[in-house]
Amino acid sequence: MANLLKKITGKITKENLKPKNLFKNFVEYIHKTPSEILILGVAGAMIGLGIGHHYESYREERIPLGFSEITQIRRDAQARGEEVTSRTLYLAPLNDMVMKVFECSNEAHKNSLYGFAFNKKFAQELEMRIEPTFKFHTNDLNDFFKSVPVNANLFLESLAEHAEVMKNLPNISQLFNKTWDDYHVDNYHTETRTYDCGTSDNPQTCTETIQVYDDTDHSYYYHPEFGQKASIALDKLIMEHKNLSYNEKAQTTIKTNAEGEMASEVSREKSGEHLKLNQGELIKIANTWHYGSTLTQNLGKINSLWSNLQGDANSWRKAKTTAHNEFYTTYSHYDSGPAEFQVAESTINHGNKLKNYIEEIISGVNQVKNKVPALESKVKELIGVELDNKPGNSRKLAKEIMNLSQEMYKANFKEGFDVDGYRGWMVGLSSLLGLLSGGLIGFGIDCADNKWNIYFRNRKFE
Repeated sequence: MANLLKKITGKITKENLKPKNLFKNFVEYIHKTPSEILILGVAGAMIGLGIGHHYESYREERIPLGFSEITQIRRDAQARGEEVTSRTLYLAPLNDMVMKVFECSNEAHKNSLYGFAFNKKFAQELEMRIEPTFKFHTNDLNDFFKSVPVNANLFLESLAEHAEVMKNLPNISQLFNKTWDDYHVDNYHTETRTYDCGTSDNPQTCTETIQVYDDTDHSYYYHPEFGQKASIALDKLIMEHKNLSYNEKAQTTIKTNAEGEMASEVSREKSGEHLKLNQGELIKIANTWHYGSTLTQNLGKINSLWSNLQGDANSWRKAKTTAHNEFYTTYSHYDSGPAEFQVAESTINHGNKLKNYIEEIISGVNQVKNKVPALESKVKELIGVELDNKPGNSRKLAKEIMNLSQEMYKANFKEGFDVDGYRGWMVGLSSLLGLLSGGLIGFGIDCADNKWNIYFRNRKFE
């Protein structure tokens, strides 16, 4: 990149890097570039742009769907004499709510030619799933708009102990940070070296001075007052939440219905190809709300880190009795520090990771509480603009509805389906790869052409 910039600007100076001069030099550079490279580079970029746009448009039109079969889950739980847990009541309907929005988008794309009239079709599909007159499922969007925020609060209650641990961890990490100060100073010496800097006709010897690395002084200062406070705070947290665990059962389905199966298959079909999934695949898709949820993905890590933190508390209780200032020199820039310092660092690392994993779950739920009312409002506004001739920007509203739905889904189902839809950055990358490929082909042709011309000139001379 630096070499290309130098070729375009000439000598890299502040003056040459001004936009006006940069553009002028770029135009001159383009004029000097062989036509084969320019033509094939532009052609490659256009082909890459077309391929990227086509692929991303296809993704936008077929967001993969997977409904949770929450009605079946409720029936099965009732037959077993079980209550449906808050984790199931929150995650499964949340999944189905955003899936209904994605389903509306898929249908609208299917029924609009090259995206024309998409907003109107989208509004019509949303109205079919929000207007009680058209209700033909157990739950429509209106039901989800009401129940999901309520169930989010119930779910947060089940995470109250984890939330309390998360709230206390930053203070403990801060105390451990204050327990040690470490400094690392690199030592160098100066050497003079000679090298040949003349020409064959005028040989000369030049000298230069360089800094040569010798070693590093490491200093570790221990602050016992903070070491004691950190130990007390961590021990207190562990005693208050000794058996930190999440015991609510995830109730999944072992059956799928025809409509859910069709939605799963149609949304995953490739162009002109009918897809038929087996029962195992369909059940896996239906239960992705559980297996791909941020809660499920993070729980194992949370339990492991809590166990690590309990071990750190025991280790620090011993380490603080022997911790002291230490100073030494090594022949490496990096040093892991005294054993007691390493215990403190390990505790900070485990505490920060634990906080982040818990926070990821809770922040996803809080996002939903804030965004569901906004989603409901924008859905109704889009229907009003497109179907009732009310004023408003339907294109902007449709985009906001999809963005809100995608954000809520990705925050709560980190290993769920790929629901990103159209990715502009992928189109740009595809175009850039096309440009580079075309330019390289053009460069090859230009080199071959030059060699061919030289060959014929030599033959003519002979």
